[in-house]
Amino acid sequence: FEARRRRHPSETPSARSASTANFPPPVAECVRGGSADAVVAADDDAPPAKSSKSAFPITKSELPHFASMSAMMFLFIYVFTTVRDAKDSLLVSTLGAESIPLLKLCGVLPAASLFIVAYGWAFSVLGRDALFYLTLVP
Repeated sequence: FEARRRRHPSETPSARSASTANFPPPVAECVRGGSADAVVAADDDAPPAKSSKSAFPITKSELPHFASMSAMMFLFIYVFTTVRDAKDSLLVSTLGAESIPLLKLCGVLPAASLFIVAYGWAFSVLGRDALFYLTLVP
């Protein structure tokens, strides 16, 4: 065990002095254990955490949350890609490719600025919970 342990530079025999002889133990690290995270001392002889053995380190209690977040991410990517491709094909076929930067400057920038101002106003007027439910409406 002594030969495998990583040593701090001040722990080598040539650099060890009376002031560094009582060097603190290795820093504790967090290891997932059971339903809560447990803090254990870093030790090479400690068995690895159960979740680190698996290629899919998600517990059964986390599986519904993981599945819903994965489905939501898939839908976001799908909708974003579909809308972007439809926008490009409709704009290029009707107005030409040179109109895209002009529309971004004259359409997207003012709309985004108005949205930021409106959201800031709603945040200052409404409470945090009411604003959350208001954003769910559209």
